[in-house]
Amino acid sequence: MRTRVDQVLARLPKNAVRRISEHILVRHRAAGLALTFLLLAIRVATAADGNEPSAPTSSSPSSTAAPTTPTPEDKATPSPGETQPGGTKPALVFAGGLMDTLDNKQRLGVGDTVVFQVLEDQEDPKALSITDAGELHVPELGLVKAAGKTCRELAYELKSKLEQTTYYHATVILGIQLLNKTISGRRIYLAGQVRNTGPQEIPAGETWTVSRAIMGAGGFTDYADKKQVRLVRAGSKGSPGKSFILNVTDIWEKGRTEKDLSVEPEDLIYVPARAVNF
Repeated sequence: MRTRVDQVLARLPKNAVRRISEHILVRHRAAGLALTFLLLAIRVATAADGNEPSAPTSSSPSSTAAPTTPTPEDKATPSPGETQPGGTKPALVFAGGLMDTLDNKQRLGVGDTVVFQVLEDQEDPKALSITDAGELHVPELGLVKAAGKTCRELAYELKSKLEQTTYYHATVILGIQLLNKTISGRRIYLAGQVRNTGPQEIPAGETWTVSRAIMGAGGFTDYADKKQVRLVRAGSKGSPGKSFILNVTDIWEKGRTEKDLSVEPEDLIYVPARAVNF
């Protein structure tokens, strides 16, 4: 068929062949433009009815998302605040430094009652009383020396002991519930140039300083060296003790109260005599 068309075209003049080609091209362009307008009209009509066809999606198996199956790890890990299997609540997380907010001024004494809690246990606080020997019976630890220590000092000591024996991490909360107002069991000793030497008992619920203890002993004698008052503090568990020199004249006459050290049970305050007495 194509051979016969070629033979016919070969017999025609070149101008005639060119005109025929241009005519065919115009006819094809007109048909394409008409088809384009027809498709546009169909789209506008369907959009007006609210039934505009959506873009076709691939029906290949790879385009279909497989349903996800929760893994055992997903099932075993509760979200924050969710109850864990067995009805237990997740352990509370506290910012570091919570124990630093515990009281570090009032020293414990015989007969005092404290509230003890280890947060990781998620149990109610327990009320514990300090025995006549100055000890506290702590769960998991037994008797621990408590008299003469502040709540913060004792809490950190208990934390260290509990993490050595029972807990990987222990947050110990300790607070005073009741102070024994009758007897404190906290004694200090004064020697040298004070009017009343010997032991003094610090009243329950009070915190004494060196100058307060000297006033409790009747004050200095006439020959006291007020600038060289020595505070001697025994060490714990065989460790060497500490010694501090205080200028009580600065504390009393110049108001340098920041230099007035707090005393602890079993402290010794020694006031020497002046080298030259007038």
